[in-house]
Amino acid sequence: MPRRLLTRALVAATLASGALAGAATAAATAAATSGARCSTTLSTSLATFAREHRAITFAVAVRDLTAGTTYGYRRHAQQRTASIVKVEILETLLHKYPHGLPSGLLAVATGMIERSDNGDAEQLYQQVGRAAGLRQFGRVAGLRETAPAAATGPGYAWGLTLTTPYDQLRLLELLTHRNALLTDADRQFALRLMEHVETDQRWGVTSGTGNSRVALKNGWLPLHNWTSDWQINSIGAVQGRGGNYLIAVETHGAARMSQGVATVEQVSRLVARACG
Repeated sequence: MPRRLLTRALVAATLASGALAGAATAAATAAATSGARCSTTLSTSLATFAREHRAITFAVAVRDLTAGTTYGYRRHAQQRTASIVKVEILETLLHKYPHGLPSGLLAVATGMIERSDNGDAEQLYQQVGRAAGLRQFGRVAGLRETAPAAATGPGYAWGLTLTTPYDQLRLLELLTHRNALLTDADRQFALRLMEHVETDQRWGVTSGTGNSRVALKNGWLPLHNWTSDWQINSIGAVQGRGGNYLIAVETHGAARMSQGVATVEQVSRLVARACG
């Protein structure tokens, strides 16, 4: 190639490289700015909400998948899982059978997530080795703030697992990102179940998300005499034009289930408004 043409080609390549680098830098800067704005706005909103709703103790963690940032309110505070632990039971089960679930367990896993069937959950809890099995999976999954069946209270042992919103984000991340613990097929299977929970269980972190795609699991358990001090939790992965994020909300202290659900949904709307 003549020297003049070679020089022009090098200049063009340099300019193109610079343009791509500039675009990448601009995108990264925009994402970081968006994440910082979301974090600041959300922190202020949640602190205000907590002051105005002292009767209910809540904790929330959010991971913005666009900006790659994590934030929340009391995100390392432990509470009882109630039925959100069924996601951990499912992941432990899928990890135990890396070549696919036996046909007899597919329907049981579906019932546990889509209908939140406690009988199905108890069967699979036994299948994975009860609390010891969950602890073993938790160690390899990086759950440092989760203690299976460690709390006291009514109901099934698995529902009395202690966990934090931060650890719940880790479980959700194992479903939304490729990893060495779960196959792509297993991740898609779990998310599909969570996207098809029964209609009357699609409350919680769906609130405020509009037409976004939401894979979720809720948990509810009255801690006092089966009538009050409700533990109400909701975790999920949100994907849509309003934002892509993982969210985990845990609450207790509501006098009625409806009050706890309303609290979770108010928190969910604050997150969607700040980060969407």
